[in-house]
Amino acid sequence: MKLLRSLKLSVAAVGAGLAIVALFTLLTAPHSAATAAAKQSDAPTLYTPLLSATDSYSLFLPVIFYKYPAITYFDSFDNPASGWPIHSFYAGDPFPPGPYAVGYGKEVLANYKIGGENVYNLKTVAAWNSWVYPAPVVLADTRYFTIEVDGKSAQDFMWLSSWGIYFNANADRTKLYTVQIYQDGTTDPFTRPDYHVRRWDLFTGDAHALNQELDVKRRCGRCTPGDFKWNRIVVSRDGDWIYVYLGQPGYMQLQHEPFYAPQYSSSEYNGVGLFNGNFEWSDWQRGDQPTFQADNFLVTPAYYR
Repeated sequence: MKLLRSLKLSVAAVGAGLAIVALFTLLTAPHSAATAAAKQSDAPTLYTPLLSATDSYSLFLPVIFYKYPAITYFDSFDNPASGWPIHSFYAGDPFPPGPYAVGYGKEVLANYKIGGENVYNLKTVAAWNSWVYPAPVVLADTRYFTIEVDGKSAQDFMWLSSWGIYFNANADRTKLYTVQIYQDGTTDPFTRPDYHVRRWDLFTGDAHALNQELDVKRRCGRCTPGDFKWNRIVVSRDGDWIYVYLGQPGYMQLQHEPFYAPQYSSSEYNGVGLFNGNFEWSDWQRGDQPTFQADNFLVTPAYYR
């Protein structure tokens, strides 16, 4: 009996020693194949090493999740290879959303007048259609984050057409939130644009897709009036609460009491990007000429996709 007990203890000790060696090797080998692959993809890597000391004694090391530090992602769209979608106008694109044109370009200062600022162009062509354009990053924390972007119209008299951001989207971008700023088509240069905050429960690209209004469409008191003028959207989520700030850069305000919005805040709802919607407006004639432009896109904390 003493001999058997000694053998069992010896086997257990050997197994524990192997486990310690394996764990030390795992934690001190940053250039393993798995780690190198993770660095290339910037995705979390899951390690589940298993040691079997004998047929009777199996030791399992704890599961270790490896994540690279989250970043503050900022894009001024100076690099046309920064990872946003690029797509030229094609009249045969299927609905929804139908034809669209997005990509990197130069700021439109007025009709047929181009400036030198690098921007990202947006154009969803058909009336009563909307679309979303994913950023090269995802949210590192789906419950506590900040998103900022500047946007402007690049044409005039775009009746009920809008630009904005989407966030807390699932993988196929059917469930998400949007904050939109509308160019209402008024010729009055003193009328400020409207804004809208919505949760889409089945986003399809059709303007009539199932959605809930968190804030009804209303005037943005601090937004710059008129077309071709920059405004800024800032969205901050603090747990179950969403804060929306709007206005011309440097002159913004909280547009509403914080929205209680616990839906779509778990880890799978990490998608974020830009939104463009058309309602009573379309533009089939001008090809790739943008309708809206975006600049200075920021997300924190974020991971590269």
